[in-house]
Amino acid sequence: MNEKLDQQFFDVNFDLRDNKYEPIKTIGNGAYGVVCLAHHRKTGTNVAIKKIVNVFEHFLIGMRTYREIKILRHLVNHENIITIRDVFLNSNNSKDVYIVFDYMDTDLKRVLESNQTLTNDHIKYFTYQILNGLAFIHQTGIIHRDLKPSNILVSQTCSIKIADFGMARQYRDHDQTQYVVTRWYRAPEVILGYTEYSQAIDLWSVGCILAEMFGRKPIFSGTNTIAQIQLIFIILGTPTKAYLQSLHSDCFRRLILSVGNRQPANFKALYPNATDDGIDLLRQLLVIDPEQRISTNAALQHSFVNEFVVKLDDGDECAMDTDTDKFDFGFESEKWTLEQLQSAIHDEINRFQVRSSKSNTNGDDELTSNNDKLATHDAPIESHHQVVIVDSSPSEASSTATKLEIDTTRLAEKKRKHRRRKHGLHHHHHSKRLTSTMCTDEKASSGDTNDDDINNPS
Repeated sequence: MNEKLDQQFFDVNFDLRDNKYEPIKTIGNGAYGVVCLAHHRKTGTNVAIKKIVNVFEHFLIGMRTYREIKILRHLVNHENIITIRDVFLNSNNSKDVYIVFDYMDTDLKRVLESNQTLTNDHIKYFTYQILNGLAFIHQTGIIHRDLKPSNILVSQTCSIKIADFGMARQYRDHDQTQYVVTRWYRAPEVILGYTEYSQAIDLWSVGCILAEMFGRKPIFSGTNTIAQIQLIFIILGTPTKAYLQSLHSDCFRRLILSVGNRQPANFKALYPNATDDGIDLLRQLLVIDPEQRISTNAALQHSFVNEFVVKLDDGDECAMDTDTDKFDFGFESEKWTLEQLQSAIHDEINRFQVRSSKSNTNGDDELTSNNDKLATHDAPIESHHQVVIVDSSPSEASSTATKLEIDTTRLAEKKRKHRRRKHGLHHHHHSKRLTSTMCTDEKASSGDTNDDDINNPS
């Protein structure tokens, strides 16, 4: 995003005086907007509200907003994907859109930048949840395209939700842009100009995140695209002749060969505190050839994370979601004018207002029930790990640490839910929305930006 848009979309105030939400403080930046912590005046429930200003003045901003609302409404109520609770316009004008999300205490980037110790139990549990949410996303035919630690939200009970779907697109086998994914987490096939990339690019990003959890710093932190390519092949070694011959560009081929004949780095030496199965999963995620890279379903079967996969009864198959609807990306091919896009966004907003009106008529509220509510501590505990998560910058870490637990009692509750589903006690529509538990650029000094997103919206 350029400097002009930075100022326009991030220098904003939250004016909610006549609204049901009361802002508390600004907590961060999302895609094309500022996020504040707020609470619902009636219920006292904490929420995160993203304000996107002047949505209808720029087609790209409007389309990103529309896309994110549509996708998250489709992915509703998965425990590892952020949920939209409400959408509304500024009461004083019709240009600013507010999107209300579940409130999460921090994000993985801030955790990794703190002095918090991450045990292998943390890393296993975080990795499982990222893969679990990603598996559901991929089942719907979606590629997230911007997985990175700042888009992985973390609660005080160590639950994780994937956020920020502004870059998400439909999986197709041709004509996809390379201007996706923050540079440090961008798969080599994207950097090297392929337009046939698949959902495997998200798995590469997961591998980068896993390495960062092991080492507390990005594994591929190139200061520009060329440096990024070189760093990937310095660490992962010289690719095969077949791979080099498959490249579309002689320039990229020469660039890769310029790093010399290298053997893959010893991940165990790089990450001495990582377990052997953690290193093995990392190797299968950070594979140069996307055809050989592990899939989400296979990754969830890996010994590093499969202790968290819900199984029903002895001898039973693993609980799976197999009836998930594909997301309809038909609107992407529409030749909408800015006015038509504005009308489509208004339609989406009206859906939430109708739902809110029905809830109020029934004496209920959309924020009083939490589909991701943890089981109580008197429920059977399969395992408990004492942990500490710091929601602060490194300089504040020592004074704001909070002692928490990885509460895996949620697995027992998920097991009960899936058993009820198996015996037909849940309506089919709701079964598509329950937890999926599978068995089977740039700024020269930072990779925390997306390249040329303004000029390459597809």
